[in-house]
Amino acid sequence: MAENHAENQTHGEEAQRQQVLVDIIDKGEPIIRTERLFLRPLRDSDVPFVFGLRSIAEVMKYSSTQKPDDDITFTRGRLQSFNHPQSIGFIVHEAGPSSSCADPESAPKIGFPGVVLQCGKYEIGYIMHPDAWGKGYTTEAIGAMIDAWWRISAAFPPAAASPDAGDGSEAPDRDAVWALTHKLNVASNRVLEKCGFHAVREFDHHLGETIEWRIQRP
Repeated sequence: MAENHAENQTHGEEAQRQQVLVDIIDKGEPIIRTERLFLRPLRDSDVPFVFGLRSIAEVMKYSSTQKPDDDITFTRGRLQSFNHPQSIGFIVHEAGPSSSCADPESAPKIGFPGVVLQCGKYEIGYIMHPDAWGKGYTTEAIGAMIDAWWRISAAFPPAAASPDAGDGSEAPDRDAVWALTHKLNVASNRVLEKCGFHAVREFDHHLGETIEWRIQRP
């Protein structure tokens, strides 16, 4: 499954390299279990795994950079946004039925989905290892994460206008999650449809034809 994280590139890659990089915060909760998967929050020790994913050309084909990361420092820079108190990233483990794996964190890591507060919107993105493609894992993981997200965001304190909201005039809408995908990324588009997202519009982006998606809180 190719990446569809909609990352802000306003200041360019060089500016990102110059930012002060800090450890990724382990937010601890929530833990999400599905029939075959175990999702737990991103932590600093996961950076090498995410770098490994982002080093695979076919994974990054439809990403915002459209190429593998140059080094692990660049990957760490990309992950800084998940330290925001209203953003969260997850690591997906292929754990099998919950009763069959005593320690699900020892199971193989296969993906990295998350929700980021960006430009006043909550945006979902995900990458999965090619070995996990074609098994329904991506749909299973994203569906479970979105279900959990409504509970997570409901617990946020009342939000003032976010600095990420462009002109800062509006607080983020907790009742919607958005996504951006390349129009040719058929697999990712199908995952979003299966998870209840609806295409809002298509537009030309410097990286290609792009579809904007939205899902409303049930």
